[in-house]
Amino acid sequence: MQTKIIKILFFFGIAFNGVSLHAITVVPLGNFAGGLIEFLITGTDAEGNTCLYEFDLVLPPCVEEPITTRPAQAIASDEIYKEPVLVLSPNPTQDTVSIKYIGYESDVELNVFDLTGRLMSTEQLPIKSNNLLLNVSSYPTGIYIVVIKQGEKLLSQHKLVKN
Repeated sequence: MQTKIIKILFFFGIAFNGVSLHAITVVPLGNFAGGLIEFLITGTDAEGNTCLYEFDLVLPPCVEEPITTRPAQAIASDEIYKEPVLVLSPNPTQDTVSIKYIGYESDVELNVFDLTGRLMSTEQLPIKSNNLLLNVSSYPTGIYIVVIKQGEKLLSQHKLVKN
C-alpha cells in the first residue's frame, strides 16, 4: 500500500445544529489504485487561530465502473509513519504569519528568501514548541520562499505571499 498525502484547506462551510459541515472533493494526482491516504485539514477559527486535524483513511481501489458507495476504513494515527508537516497561515498575509509544524524529529531552521535569493530572516523551530509567529510587516509586497532545513539538509520549501 502506498501512502499519499493530501492537504485540504477549508474556505467555506455550512452550520447545521451547531456543527460545521464541509463538502470535500479529492482529486488524486497520478494513478491512484486505492490504499492509505493521510489527510491534513487546516482551519482558522474566528479569533484567527490555526487548527490542524489529521486523520488517515484506507480507501478501496477505484475501478472503471458506475459510481458506487464504498466504505472507507479509518485507522489510528499512531499506526503509520507520519511525514513532517508545515502550515503557513494566513497565506497571503500582511503583517504576521503563524507557522505550525508537526512531525519533525529534532529542531529545524526556517529561512525566508525573496525571489532574488536574498535571505530575509532566519528562525530556529524548536521541536518542543511546534508554533511560531513570524512578523513580515517590514517585507515588501511579493512572493517569498520559506525553507526548512536540518543542518545542511533541505527538508521542505513553501511559498509565502506578502500583500
